[in-house]
Amino acid sequence: MSEKPRSVKLTVLVDYRARHSRLRTEFRGSTHPGAVGLALFLDLEYDSCSEYVLVDTSRDWRNLTHNASVLDVDLSKVSTIVITHWHIDHYGALPKLVTSICPGARVYGPILTSRAGEVLRRQGISSREVVTRIKGSTELMPGFFVLRPLLTDEPNLLEIPILIELSSGTTVLITGCFHYNVEDLRGVVSQVLGRDEVTYLIGGLHLVYGTPEIAKQKVLKLREFTGAICPLHCSGDVGIEVCRKVFGSKVIELLCGDTLSIGD
Repeated sequence: MSEKPRSVKLTVLVDYRARHSRLRTEFRGSTHPGAVGLALFLDLEYDSCSEYVLVDTSRDWRNLTHNASVLDVDLSKVSTIVITHWHIDHYGALPKLVTSICPGARVYGPILTSRAGEVLRRQGISSREVVTRIKGSTELMPGFFVLRPLLTDEPNLLEIPILIELSSGTTVLITGCFHYNVEDLRGVVSQVLGRDEVTYLIGGLHLVYGTPEIAKQKVLKLREFTGAICPLHCSGDVGIEVCRKVFGSKVIELLCGDTLSIGD
């Protein structure tokens, strides 16, 4: 397999807002984005095959597997799991996945925090054996890149953006929580693509904890290098509203249970 994917189909398996009540969007009674977490299922369509990728796992494997069942998503097909960063609402379901649901899946992530390593150890998971640590931008499969881990606003926490380049030239950038700054993100994108512009930006924007004015400043910077935006997870209600105002018709609003198809 050497060609880039023709298309990608992205399904939101876990997030704090849902399309209908059958889907689970809370953890221990809380629907805050930081409690529930984020999980995205990607179906990459190549000319010769399909590849199934899970971006983050959300906090609770019960929510993940329940929602996957409701949405008719077969998690056993997942061949690649990418943990964007080591906050438990992004990796909490990982032990269950690698031990019983998709035990053959390859797992990639940045260097673990000491807390994440301890959480995994308590559940019988050796991070050194299970997780391949990403240190620089890497093409895991044709057209599917995990970008160089970026420094974040938290000590010892690194975060990986994900970039997909389709055969048509369309580009999709996926963020877990966007704890890094916009300039650093544009820099790593440019190193891979030779330009710092993308067609779609999808994922958490880390706007839930700030004011509308702070959110607007960040979203205006994003408007400079992405054609369309899909705010999820820690974008929060405030951030989503700011994206509506700044991007207008270029906002794509996805809830838990929704699927976005990009490409032919």
